[in-house]
Amino acid sequence: MRKKLLFVVLVLVIIVNIKTTAIAKEKETTKNNHRVAGVSKLLYKPSSTASKVKTEVVYSKDITYIYDAPREDANAVGYYMFNNPIEVIPSEDGYYQVEHDDGHTAYIKASDTLKVACGYTEKPIFRNNYFKSFMGHKTFSAKSNQYRLQCVAQTDVNGLRTVNGRYCVALGTYYTSNIGQYFDLVLANGVTIPCVLGDVKADAHTDATNTYTRFNGCMSEFIVDRRWLNPVIEQSGNISSLFETWDSPIVKVIVYDYDCLN
Repeated sequence: MRKKLLFVVLVLVIIVNIKTTAIAKEKETTKNNHRVAGVSKLLYKPSSTASKVKTEVVYSKDITYIYDAPREDANAVGYYMFNNPIEVIPSEDGYYQVEHDDGHTAYIKASDTLKVACGYTEKPIFRNNYFKSFMGHKTFSAKSNQYRLQCVAQTDVNGLRTVNGRYCVALGTYYTSNIGQYFDLVLANGVTIPCVLGDVKADAHTDATNTYTRFNGCMSEFIVDRRWLNPVIEQSGNISSLFETWDSPIVKVIVYDYDCLN
C-alpha cells in the first residue's frame, strides 16, 4: 500500500514538472516572438525624414495665380504679388504644388515664378508727398515705350491704368527712367502701392533732386482713363482721396530690378 502511494506521488511530481517546463518554454517563446515583432516593426517603420517631400523656394513673377488643379481650365483661388517667396513641391508637368488656405493643396504655374528673388533698391523721399496727382493715358506718341506699355494696360473700376495688377505711375528721373520698371510706393501708414513706371517727369519740370514737380509739389502722377475716372478723384484732384488707406504721405520708394517691357 505504501509502495502504491509513493508511486502515485512520483507520477504526480513528474506530471507537474512536465507542465511547468512546457509553460516556461511557452512564455520564453512568446517573449522571443514579442521581441522579434518589436525589432521588425522598428526596422520597417517609415523614417520621418525619408517620408518628407523635397521642397524648394521660388518667387512670384508679376501676379502669380493659385489654382485648384494643375490644368489650364482650373479655377483661380488666390494669388501672390510680385517677388513673394513661395515654398513649392517641384513637378515636371509645368505646375508647382503649394499649400493654400490652412493646408489645402493648390497649384501655381512654374512659368509664373522666378528661381531667384528680384533685387531692389530703396530710395528716400525729400519732402512730404501726400499729394498724388494724375494724367490722361492718351498723351503718348505711338512710337514711345509709354505707348507700348499702355497697349498692354487695363483700366480698373476707378479709371486707373494698371499692368499686371500694378498702377501705371510717372516719377522723376532720380527714381528711374525705364518705362515698364516695377516699383512700390511705401506710405507712412505702412501701406504699399504696387506700381510700374508709365511715364517719366522731365528734369526741366522737376526740382533740383529730380523727384517732384515744381509747380504742384507732386512726386507721383498716376495715369488714368479720364472716361472712367472715379468722380471722387475728379473732384479732389488727388488720388489719395480714392481710398482711406492711400490717404497718407509717401515715405520711400522701392525700385525693383525688373522691367516688364524688356
